[in-house]
Amino acid sequence: MRKVVCLMLAAGALCFGGTSHSKISPDFRNSIGSGMTQVIVQWNGPMSPVTAQEISSLGGTVVSEMPAVQLGVYLVPGSAVPALSSNPNVKYVSPDRQIHKKLAVAAAAINAPSVWKSGFV
Repeated sequence: MRKVVCLMLAAGALCFGGTSHSKISPDFRNSIGSGMTQVIVQWNGPMSPVTAQEISSLGGTVVSEMPAVQLGVYLVPGSAVPALSSNPNVKYVSPDRQIHKKLAVAAAAINAPSVWKSGFV
């Protein structure tokens, strides 16, 4: 029985021992430059004027904040991203990526024209 428990503990350590608990997005971690970078910061708690002061102290500026979802978009020096992620109030830091639409014509994809012709709108 002891061998089985030891084996299970060793397997668990192999599976979960190498995981990273970094607060920086994995794809962003390897591409952080030294110039100004626009980032999205998820905060652990409610936002306050202190959050903006924390960004300013790192040489950054506030682009926009969304207190309802404890999220902010900031322009910070790339060299300040590790310091920002070490802040205990920060939950996660990721780059403000461009988004792209996936459907050229959404109305056609859900067959909306036939519904419109039927008089439901």
